[in-house]
Amino acid sequence: MDLKRVLAELRCQQQQIHEAIMVLERIGGGRRRGRPPKWMSAGVTEESKKARIANSEARKQNVEAK
Repeated sequence: MDLKRVLAELRCQQQQIHEAIMVLERIGGGRRRGRPPKWMSAGVTEESKKARIANSEARKQNVEAK
């Protein structure tokens, strides 16, 4: 067993664990108000895009009908 390689792998894992702890602390670090930051949001999904398109088309039809 190569001791230097084992130490390097353990240090890498330690860094990954530290980063995971930091992210979790940022997410659950108390009450916050307002919209979550962009890095926390999942982004726009294809389903939400389709829903918006359908909604805009429905709005256009409603305006024309009135």
